[in-house]
Amino acid sequence: MTKFGLFIVFIYALFCFSNSSSAAEYKIPELPRVKQETKNFIIYHHNTRKGRFLAIRAEEIRKKVIKDSGVKKFGSWKNKCIIALYKTREEYLVKSGMQKWSGACAVSYHTEQGMFRMLLLCEDTPNLFNHYLPHELTHVILAQIMGTKGNLPLWLNEGLAQYEEGWEKAANIKISAAMKIKNGNYISIKELIEMKNVPNDKVILFYGESASFVEYLLDVQPKYRFTKMFSSLKNGKSSFDAISVAYKTAFSSFSAMEREWNKHMLRRYYEIQKIK
Repeated sequence: MTKFGLFIVFIYALFCFSNSSSAAEYKIPELPRVKQETKNFIIYHHNTRKGRFLAIRAEEIRKKVIKDSGVKKFGSWKNKCIIALYKTREEYLVKSGMQKWSGACAVSYHTEQGMFRMLLLCEDTPNLFNHYLPHELTHVILAQIMGTKGNLPLWLNEGLAQYEEGWEKAANIKISAAMKIKNGNYISIKELIEMKNVPNDKVILFYGESASFVEYLLDVQPKYRFTKMFSSLKNGKSSFDAISVAYKTAFSSFSAMEREWNKHMLRRYYEIQKIK
């Protein structure tokens, strides 16, 4: 299977999100026997060494995601996030009741007692601590930050989750997106920010563009503009309105922003492909 083929499998297998409408139907699965608590997490595991490392990484990732979002006031979680680390994928499937193709799961929804959040992971998942844990935990943290009144658009939810994985993990799909941009066969920014679902015929392109657009806003543009956009989204504004307000002094229009983003993509990712 190609690298892109593996990516598609993991995209569909690694994230399940339970919202308030389905919260009553969710049943907490049987958890590993060893329990460990940190300031914001309760870890259930079989392996003490991996459990401790998971606890440290989870707290580190939480701090980084909050910092990248630009949120200044975000205290400890009243209801700690539960993370279950199963020994194998087979155990995970049996205990969680998930579909056979699933490799991990993130659950987050609002209750009368506050936000409930849980991650179900497997020890034998490749690059678990450096890639998949940051990705899934980002989804949970963003849902908490936005709350019930905020607007968490799909492009930002998935784009920031990939950004937290690090540059190397999403490089291949960004290169693929850059090639589409070079050929003029890509999703425009206006289309991207309005998408409610991942297009079945453009899965890799959607994730590649979302990851690279977030990267462009965070690493190329001044950070305060991203923070301003995020704040508007947190207050329920649409992506179009939030971006328009935050970047109005940087770009004369969405078309101008798209041209600069395209240049960034071609310089950073299309040129890499040419060298290969």
